[in-house]
Amino acid sequence: MALWKTDQTFYPSPRMAMQGPREKLAYVAAFNPEPKNGRHDAMCVLDLNPASPTYAQIVGRTEMPGVGDELHHFGWNACSAALCPYSPHPHVERRYLLVPGLRSSRLHILDTKTDPLKPQVVKVIEAEELATRANYSRPHTSHCGPDAIYMSAMGSGNGGGPGGIFLLDHDSFDVLGQWELDRGPQYLAYDFWWHLGYDVAITSEWGTPDTFENGLSLDLIVNGEYGHRLHVWDLRRRRHLQVLEMGKEHQLAFELRPADAEEIKERQFGSWEHAELHRLRKEIVLRNLPGGEPMIRFWMTPQWQRFYTCLQWVKSPLEKAVDVPEFVKAKAAEIAAHLPEATFSVEELRSERRVYDPFLIVSYGDESYYVEVWDESNFEHEYN
Repeated sequence: MALWKTDQTFYPSPRMAMQGPREKLAYVAAFNPEPKNGRHDAMCVLDLNPASPTYAQIVGRTEMPGVGDELHHFGWNACSAALCPYSPHPHVERRYLLVPGLRSSRLHILDTKTDPLKPQVVKVIEAEELATRANYSRPHTSHCGPDAIYMSAMGSGNGGGPGGIFLLDHDSFDVLGQWELDRGPQYLAYDFWWHLGYDVAITSEWGTPDTFENGLSLDLIVNGEYGHRLHVWDLRRRRHLQVLEMGKEHQLAFELRPADAEEIKERQFGSWEHAELHRLRKEIVLRNLPGGEPMIRFWMTPQWQRFYTCLQWVKSPLEKAVDVPEFVKAKAAEIAAHLPEATFSVEELRSERRVYDPFLIVSYGDESYYVEVWDESNFEHEYN
C-alpha cells in the first residue's frame, strides 16, 4: 500500500538511523534440516523490548506452506534506499519480508503489518517462475534497492551456472528478470552490496549449486575451483567493470558488508577458507581462535563500527579441541568402546567469547557422522 508520507523508518544516513527508536521485534528464520520428516521451516518472532515480560523470547511463529525450503538470508521489501535521489520511491512501506528458500528456490512474501507477531504469507513465487522469468535458482541475499528489489541467486535455472542477481517489482513482487546486462567473466555468485553514492556494486563468489548442495567437494577445494574473486559493477548501467583476484588460497569469498560511514568508499568481505576479514583498500586479518583451523561464516557490523562480531566454524580433533565438556568426552568414549578404530573431532560455531551449535564428528573408515550431544541446557557456553 502506498503511503502519503515517507516511511518513518527510512533515514538519509546511518548516523540518523542510530538516533531513531530501537526495534521492538526481530524476525529469525528456523529451518528443518530433515525435510523427510515433513516438518515446515518457519519465521519466528523475537521480543526485543527490555521492558516486556517476554523479552528475549519467541512470541510468534509463521510456518512456510511448503517443505524443504531451507530458509537462509531474508530481507525487507523497502528501506532507506527508497530515498535515493536518482530513483526515489518515497511511497513504499517497510512492511513485507522477502524470504527465499535456498534449497527449494521458492520465494515467500510475508506481510508483517496486519499482525507483526504472526506474519502472513501473502505470495509464493515458485522455482519454476523464477527459472522462467530470470533463468536463476537458489535465491540468497536480498536488498531493497532504489529502483527495484535486488536478490542474488547462486545458480542458473537448472542448478548450474552462472548465478547472478535478479530484480523484483517494489509493489507487485513480480520477477522482472536478470539484473546483469553485461556480466563479463562473472560466473559464480553469492553475496552482493553497493555504494549508491558512487554507483558501484560488489559481488562475491562461492560455487554453483551442483558443487555444494550435497557437501563441499574436496577435489574442487584442492584445485582452487570454488570462488576466489570479487566483481566490481557499474550499478546503474548494470555492467561488469573489474575483477578483484584474491588468489586460490582465499576461496569461498562469502559475505560483503559496507564500511563504517556512508561517505567511505570501502567495502569489507570475509574469506571463509582462511578466516580472514578484508577491506577493499586495506586488509584486516583476524587472529585465529584457539582449537583448530577457523573459517569465517558471517559477521555483523554495528552502525558505529567500533566492533566486529565474527562467527567462525572451528573443526579440530577431539584431543586438541579447547574446553570440551566432559559429557562430550564421555559420549566419545562410549562410541569408542563399540568402534575402537573410530576417530573423533569437534565442529562448532565460535565468536570471540562463546561457542554455539557444536557437533561431535565420528569418522570410521570412509564415513563420517555428526552426533548431537549438546542439549538445550548447555547449548551455549563460554571458554577462556
